Amino acid sequence: MIIVITNRKLPQIPDGQSVLTDVSALGDVLGDRQGDEDVIYCGLLTDDNKIDFQAKGSESPLFENIAQTELDKPWVFFVHGFNQDPQSNIDKAKDLSKYHGVNVIAFAWPSHPLDESMDWDDARNTVIKGLFRGLPGSAILTNLLIEKVTSFLKDKWNNYPPAIANAENSKNDLLAALMLIKDNLKTKKPPVLLVHSMGNYLLENALHDVDTLPIKFSNVVMHQADATSPGYTWVKKVNACLGSSAKFYITINVPDYVLGASTARRAILGEEKTERIGQICFDFVEGDIHYLDFTDGIWVDNEHEFFRLPKDKTNDYVFECLDNILKAKADQLPTENSKSSAGFTKMPTTVSLYRLEDLIHPADEDERLEDIVPIKSLDEFNRKLQGDKDNGLNGDEFYE
Repeated sequence: MIIVITNRKLPQIPDGQSVLTDVSALGDVLGDRQGDEDVIYCGLLTDDNKIDFQAKGSESPLFENIAQTELDKPWVFFVHGFNQDPQSNIDKAKDLSKYHGVNVIAFAWPSHPLDESMDWDDARNTVIKGLFRGLPGSAILTNLLIEKVTSFLKDKWNNYPPAIANAENSKNDLLAALMLIKDNLKTKKPPVLLVHSMGNYLLENALHDVDTLPIKFSNVVMHQADATSPGYTWVKKVNACLGSSAKFYITINVPDYVLGASTARRAILGEEKTERIGQICFDFVEGDIHYLDFTDGIWVDNEHEFFRLPKDKTNDYVFECLDNILKAKADQLPTENSKSSAGFTKMPTTVSLYRLEDLIHPADEDERLEDIVPIKSLDEFNRKLQGDKDNGLNGDEFYE
């Protein structure tokens, strides 16, 4: 089951009765707003790819008609990221539901308002190459990442400013959507909040003027967050919206090509703070946050969308970990530093940081790992984390 809550402009506004709308007909811009009122509409996705939108204030029958068997299942409130047209967003929600066995509430905001390529020059290429020089891994993989980042930026550069503006202008709509769910959806367990990519910048703006979100969650996942990492202490507010036994997770993949493109764009523009939360290596916030670092894992590569991949298309341990988290089950992660379980090792640091166990303790007989494992011991990782200059990797040098 997929419920859609959107602040996109609708071709026909439900007024007194529901309106069946093709997914493809949802607008690429924000709905018309009067004053500070929200512009969200809520509807159930049908089997023929339409959304049965309800009139404002008349959403309760939609929720009252949900069977108890569906309410007993795990639910995920999903906020998508940058460059998503309506169908792309729905496809991701479908994948999330199919591969992880959860019901989904998809918050659909216009993150793809402009689609035009731009002229490119050698100066931008120089910045991008310099930005990713020195990344761990083979030169071939680094060059492939640079090519993928460059291609993405050429096509999406002009879409960043209006998408960023829409994220900022969607903050009240996200809060209204969460309040709507709080008031109407009576699930067995609270939903899990999954916020992907630039959706985390939307979340940052939503939390700017409030102390917490209007609903408690079974877990919160900031998945490959495209938000600025230096000074991102706002994430501590997320802990206030965790329910009993819930946890807060941040996923990391340093060579994520979409976040790499976002970082490169900021570097080209001369911004001082470029690193994205989903790529952090040094700027960890201490507190009740669990960092899941997938970097360099087998089948990880430069992936950006782990949550929507089937098990046979991604790292087994990454899939199982996310599956447990999205279903609000025990994550099975180790609780003691330097211990391993469920394919992850808890690093000996002051933050709760987990890396794939195979990268920390590679099998001696598996020589294939040698080319993809820049960190072969816990001690070496600790030196890197502390910025040991003798080790050649400190926080300032990593992206030079």
